[in-house]
Formats: sequence, structure tokens, C-alpha cells
Amino acid sequence: MGARLRWVVAGTLLVSMGSVRPSEGYSNRVGEEQTLAGEVVALWCFLREGSFGTGRLNNTKQINCIRLGSPILIKVGEIYYTALVEEPALKNRLTALAGGQVTVRGKVVEQNGQPLLAISYVARAK
Repeated sequence: MGARLRWVVAGTLLVSMGSVRPSEGYSNRVGEEQTLAGEVVALWCFLREGSFGTGRLNNTKQINCIRLGSPILIKVGEIYYTALVEEPALKNRLTALAGGQVTVRGKVVEQNGQPLLAISYVARAK
């Protein structure tokens, strides 16, 4: 199973379990390039630890989860975008910022009700 498909399946599973639900706030912007500020969350760590964020689930744990293959989520308000990152340099930058606040740019798409963000830019939030 390809990495992208694993991420979509894991994100869809997370939404269907009810622990993280997307809201309708993103749906009117599907297909558009957007710049969003949010938190980088490692899905597997989130499911295992039941928490997220700087101080509650430390950066090192989240980095390790991502390096082991965990899908990456970007939490923007109450919306969890599954991150789709093709370029290795962008994925490395996003991984290094796990558990922290970032500014990302990319195209929002939707698969089975789950918002996905095809990321083209990553920076630490100011």
C-alpha cells in the first residue's frame, strides 16, 4: 500500500472513530490553494497518547511516530487536515516541527469526507 493511500486510510479511520471530526468550515474552500496556521500532530501518537500539543505530547515522541510512518495531521481550529507531502525536504521540515505551530500552504482536497492538504510550503509559525 502506497504511503499516500495509508495516510488517507488512517485519516479516514480517525474521523470515522469519532475522536477527531472535521467541521464544515473547510468545505467551501476545497480545491483552492490556501495558507493555514496550525499544529503538526502525529496521528499514531495522538491515538496512543490521547493528547497533542506542545507540553502534553513532546516533540521527540511525535517526530519518532512520524519517522516510523505515522500520518501527519495539521490541526487548524477544530479541523484536522491529513497532510500530503511529496517532497522529502518539506516532509523533513514538517517532521522537525512536530508538536509545534506551523504555517503551511497547499491545495485542500477532500476524500471520503476527510480534508486533505497537499502541502507545498512549510514554516515555523511566527
